[in-house]
Amino acid sequence: MKNISDILHDADDKTIENIADTYTAADTKAQKRIYAKSIEKLNIADETSEAFIAEPARRSPARRSALIIAACFAVLGGAVAGLLKMKAPSPAPVDIQPVIAATATTLTGTDRAETTTETTAENVENSTESLKVNTSTGKNKAVVTTADNSSKNTGTKRVQTTAANGTTSAKLPNNVKTTSKPIMTMTVKKTTAPAVTTTATKANSDKHMTLAEIEEWERKNVPATLVRERAILNGEISANSPRLTLYDIQCMIESYSDFRNIYSKIRDNQPYPDVIGGSGVTLIEYWIDGSRNDIVLICPEGESIFHITSADGKFYSDNAIREELYTEPRVTTPPVTVKPEFAGQMTIDEVLELAKNRNDLQFSNFRKYCSSPDYYDTSHMKFRIINLGDWYLTLTANKDRTIAVCSIVDNVGHHSVDICRTQYQEVLNSVNEWIYTEAIESAPIGGSISIDDVLRLNQEKGENLLPSDMKPYTDDFNIFGESMLIKYKVTDGEIKVIDDLYLTLTLGSGRPLLSATLHNKDLSDNTDIMEYDLSRMIAANSEKAWFLE
Repeated sequence: MKNISDILHDADDKTIENIADTYTAADTKAQKRIYAKSIEKLNIADETSEAFIAEPARRSPARRSALIIAACFAVLGGAVAGLLKMKAPSPAPVDIQPVIAATATTLTGTDRAETTTETTAENVENSTESLKVNTSTGKNKAVVTTADNSSKNTGTKRVQTTAANGTTSAKLPNNVKTTSKPIMTMTVKKTTAPAVTTTATKANSDKHMTLAEIEEWERKNVPATLVRERAILNGEISANSPRLTLYDIQCMIESYSDFRNIYSKIRDNQPYPDVIGGSGVTLIEYWIDGSRNDIVLICPEGESIFHITSADGKFYSDNAIREELYTEPRVTTPPVTVKPEFAGQMTIDEVLELAKNRNDLQFSNFRKYCSSPDYYDTSHMKFRIINLGDWYLTLTANKDRTIAVCSIVDNVGHHSVDICRTQYQEVLNSVNEWIYTEAIESAPIGGSISIDDVLRLNQEKGENLLPSDMKPYTDDFNIFGESMLIKYKVTDGEIKVIDDLYLTLTLGSGRPLLSATLHNKDLSDNTDIMEYDLSRMIAANSEKAWFLE
């Protein structure tokens, strides 16, 4: 049971008033008696004491104590939060710029997301501190650390960058100060039509093939020419010349609907493809990763572009994965079939063999030389003579489907002979003459000789002229071991000659001198100085020889 003091201390105003109304207060006499007893119990002198009436104090409830404690914690927490939010004074600026470590993002593939690269440089003061570079495009992070291996005020700091492709380092002054705030933020956005970017292939950036390696590769992969490697070998491009990526080519195909524009754009960005080959049609290879395992194959005749991957580098094997990047748009109407210019190809020996049997020639004799059964025609066909440059065999029919014309011609009309109406020996002589004429026109220039020296050699040597006699007039005498025909430009001496005058030597297989022909540019006038006396020609011709003015 509570005592009276606890009841009074915990009581409210209404309870106290009820108690006061119930119990009578002490009178003056009782008050003096209580006071005297109190003085006596406290052992206090009456003259030093003072009496007064005090108001009763109330005891605070238990819950009020808890509220007071909570208020104290709230005030303390606010003070701490205020201190934490206070900013430290900024350090004094220094002349040396803060170290900035930045990462760049290369846009590849078909990802079109926005990429943000943020670089933060922190204060470099302790013995080991770090600069962190965060890239938001993936989980990989590059970390730049600085380490001070010397004292705090002397020496240098080395910045070491660790990334996927290796570690690089650089020395920095020891007094570099940077702020803790982000220094630089770069945002790169990829648009739907990005500019074409080319990348260098690491595997092929520091080396290239030798001539022997190129020739060996081409021998094993005939018919094919290593265009890029030959351009590197000849110094036309560097070994680390950038290549087109698959993404670049896909962007070009998306940007242009016409094959001609797509192919032109590809050639503008990478003029030298890796390989040009093919048989019947041209196949052009662009190696994506610097090897034949991942290529873009272009066929200009078929107006098609393919992406091919192959583990063994053989894109025609069954294991190769072929993706069609571009093909010629399909048409709903039947295409117009255009007959090819050439039904097939032949050699000059095969033509001469047909000329021997000219009286029995029929259209069926030419069927086996056609490239395809569809090219065989009994009205008109044209065959290419493959070992004589731009020479052709044309075949035209009469109304009764017999052969009307079967002629050897060239593309400029200099030569023409009908093998059906000309004796075989005449055909053979004409062909040899044409071959000789074209060979002289394309013969290399060995040097120059004056007309006076030509006349002197004609008089002194005649038919006994030797290749060694031409050594004083030859720029490089080694040319005699390389060519069957050697041409000299004939210049003026004491007498003047026509503008275009040449002396051409014909060498035999054993390297004897077979002929030394003095001729004009198109060989319409010519004389062999080993067979004719030039001085007699001049004396016999009252208007001078053709090679003089």
